[in-house]
Amino acid sequence: MENKNNLEQTHKEHYLDQYIPLLPQEARLKVAKDGYRLDILIKDKNWKIRCAVAEHGYGFETLVHDENVNVRRIIAEKGFGLETLLSDNDWMVRREVAKHGYSLDKLVHDENELVRLEVVKHGYSIKEIIENSTYKQRLRLAEKMYGLEFLVDDEKWDVRKAVAKQGYGLEKLVNDKRWEVRREVAKQGYGLEQLAHDSNVSVQSAAIEQGYDVDKFVKSKKWQIRQAVAKHGKPTNLSILIHDKDDRVRLEVAKHGYGTEILVHDNNYLIRCEATKYANPKELDILINDDFFPVRCEVARRGYGLDKLVNDKFKEVRKAVAKQGYGLDKLVNDEEWMVRRAVADQGYGLDKLINDQTFLVRVSVARQGYGLDILIDDPIADVRMEVAEQGYGLDKLVHDHYYKVKRLAKKHLRLQQQSKSSKV
Repeated sequence: MENKNNLEQTHKEHYLDQYIPLLPQEARLKVAKDGYRLDILIKDKNWKIRCAVAEHGYGFETLVHDENVNVRRIIAEKGFGLETLLSDNDWMVRREVAKHGYSLDKLVHDENELVRLEVVKHGYSIKEIIENSTYKQRLRLAEKMYGLEFLVDDEKWDVRKAVAKQGYGLEKLVNDKRWEVRREVAKQGYGLEQLAHDSNVSVQSAAIEQGYDVDKFVKSKKWQIRQAVAKHGKPTNLSILIHDKDDRVRLEVAKHGYGTEILVHDNNYLIRCEATKYANPKELDILINDDFFPVRCEVARRGYGLDKLVNDKFKEVRKAVAKQGYGLDKLVNDEEWMVRRAVADQGYGLDKLINDQTFLVRVSVARQGYGLDILIDDPIADVRMEVAEQGYGLDKLVHDHYYKVKRLAKKHLRLQQQSKSSKV
């Protein structure tokens, strides 16, 4: 009787095994994770399932030659087939080999710095790695703070600069022959007294920006130095520099919101734009009539004088007004599409803008989730792509004639299915 039951169970399992390859991907993946019939699933066409097989350490003799790098990486991670994977064409696999401390004498010369760094973690000489590295590899080593004690004397100045950026070897690099390196030292706040009097103006500026003796340099003959003083933002110095002859210095003053009552009259529109960001209502009354539209745009962004700016002759200004949500009933009929699009972005007039002649406006309508049942048939692919982005009509859009729409629809459909599966 017992033999009969065992025979029936064997037949039942054999019957089920025949259907394993026919199961949906999610089901096959679960079977693999459970460690069942790995001898069948090791040949599965889906790499994720073969990864699950690899996690069990099963069939590594076969999987060590798998076409998918993720499968081979897992095999290496498990410590199998290291002799073969040592020469793998993917650096991620070789790094896993290095993690096991296998054949470090070969991997120390690997073309990939991350593999070589893994070798360092096993106590291998960083000096030897640096000596066998290219310039770009040494640069990345410095950026990752490896071997700074050797790289501080590197022949390439940008490697030494990277070392300085890590705050290492500043007492040596403060005297570096390259100004780029010395400037980086100044940015680290080291040797400011020396570097503030450097022969290079960029180095001087960097030292002064750190706050070194700024009062002393407020009347420097070099505009870069005066700009550096302005960047520090000390009010007593700004009161002098607000009248500076160089636009770049006054612009720096404006960025601190200082002296707007003076700077709203500046002859440089960029400075007036910056001053607008901090101007009071009285000053904005002046700027609203500025001859340059970028200034009036800044006024609109402040939400000031919109009743006047809504009729501005420049589309950029009217767009800024629309972004404030003002005058939408008027701007929905604007002759410029960029203004109408700004209106659509506010969610206004969508019933009208859905038929706009400019497709970018219709894209904004779709982005609001409006009229998707109509826009799904829009002749322009960009509009249909936005419909897909909203997750609407995916069953239809996966058959779209334009490959980008089709691809996006498939992606969102897959995400929706995964979300449903996780909830179950």
